[in-house]
Amino acid sequence: MPAANFASTTYSLGHGAIEELSKYAAGKRVGLSVDDGVVAALGLEERLKTILADAAEVKVLCHMQSEPTRKLLAQPIKDCQEFEPDLLVAIGGGSVMDSAKVMWLFYELPDYDWDRACQYFQVDPFPGKCELIALPTTSGTGSETTCCAMADKTADEAAMILAPQIRPTRAIIDYDLLSSLPKKTIAFSGMDALSHAIGATTINWSSELVRQVGLQAATSVINNLVDSYNGDQTARERIAVAATLAGQAIDNSNCGLAHTIDQAGGEFHIPHGLMQAINMPYVMKLSMPQPQYADLARQVGLQGTDEEVQEALIERIFQMERDMNVPLCLKDAGVPEDEFLAALPRYVEETLANPSMNDFCYKPDAAELEKLYKDTYYGI
Repeated sequence: MPAANFASTTYSLGHGAIEELSKYAAGKRVGLSVDDGVVAALGLEERLKTILADAAEVKVLCHMQSEPTRKLLAQPIKDCQEFEPDLLVAIGGGSVMDSAKVMWLFYELPDYDWDRACQYFQVDPFPGKCELIALPTTSGTGSETTCCAMADKTADEAAMILAPQIRPTRAIIDYDLLSSLPKKTIAFSGMDALSHAIGATTINWSSELVRQVGLQAATSVINNLVDSYNGDQTARERIAVAATLAGQAIDNSNCGLAHTIDQAGGEFHIPHGLMQAINMPYVMKLSMPQPQYADLARQVGLQGTDEEVQEALIERIFQMERDMNVPLCLKDAGVPEDEFLAALPRYVEETLANPSMNDFCYKPDAAELEKLYKDTYYGI
């Protein structure tokens, strides 16, 4: 096996870490990508004015309060190109950070169109017009440390960018920005992080570093997520670190089968984190036995044979979901049965054709995929 590399952004973290922005912004033209609702809820508007007081100029280039689409990003891209920032700052969840990554790419490479930008790992080197600093306000997507931007999930214009050039230059994880997260956000984003962490360990070419980072991230999520959901701030800090570790793991491998079978999320407007919460344990059940599942089970204190601890691990994950009032299947999440079953043959066909299927330690056939999809709908 050839030598494995492990790439990551640079971090600042801790209570009040947002103040670090002042030294990176001094004397620079700063463009912001924000979720106005998050900024207002956290009382950041006046604080940001103080932190960015020494910047040459500050302008909000993108107000992204939903998942980005090409249409929604068209004006922010134009505004970014006209403003010519030295520094982009993204404050919010995954959608806000992904929007900033897209603006960055089209600012650095203005001759690109969407088709060219979405050629995986074929983006030209950036000339270096600016840098990107990401401040996550949720703990799940890991977008602050990945080279991926989901730019459009619409069925007719799906667009995802994969390019090392869009990995944020720096991530600032300020624990204070996580203090008032809604419970659903904590649950769904945390389960997304767990899916990242476990999924990365199931990629057949993942390095030992990826596997160990993924296992540690998964251990921390399992041990802390329910406490974070119930208001424990120390647990929430640990989840913030675990989520970005899980982001590092997928950024240096892949996301796993639970992400490949997520078509229903876009079609039935199911939050991405909820889709991962539903998919993940059924994927684990299908793909057993896996040594990394047994390793994880023992790291969280489960005992028994390899088969027993893997079964117990899956039940532990289901119990976490019950404890956080997370639906255990798509039927319970409100997806219409007739519409799901009508889409099922297409889902199976799309999954079998997905190039990522060659990356997984376990590759199901069509019959197994059909059963897997039905399990995610009806439960087991």
